[in-house]
Amino acid sequence: MKENQELVNEIEELQVIKKAMNNMKKTYLNIPDTKFKQNVKNIINWLDKIYAEIFSDNIKLKKFRMYGDYYLPTITDLIDRYNVIKAKKLTSEDAINIINKIEETIEKLEEHFKRVYNGFFENEILDLDAEIKVLLHEIK
Repeated sequence: MKENQELVNEIEELQVIKKAMNNMKKTYLNIPDTKFKQNVKNIINWLDKIYAEIFSDNIKLKKFRMYGDYYLPTITDLIDRYNVIKAKKLTSEDAINIINKIEETIEKLEEHFKRVYNGFFENEILDLDAEIKVLLHEIK
């Protein structure tokens, strides 16, 4: 019974994350063609890769759990607000500053999600490195 509840919880978590990702993808469609749009697309690509990993590995899902509830919706909200400011063609100093901050944030997030994805494989890479070292030591 406990295992069934854990499975239900994992499915619910995956659904929350997938919904947040889909909302981000919808918001992405409204971004004018710019470097910003490409950065958001790169984030979405990393998230798709991350989702494939967490879908098949509940340990990775546990590491990524907080993203669906807070981070992904917040990122989507930033992108949406960016779109509104750009669409209204606001040129005040505050508007320009916030646009710049959002663009910088998205660039940093792109790198962050790349690190998250690569981090899923760190133990495997370290294990392979150790195996190679042992193998090379044995054949000397």
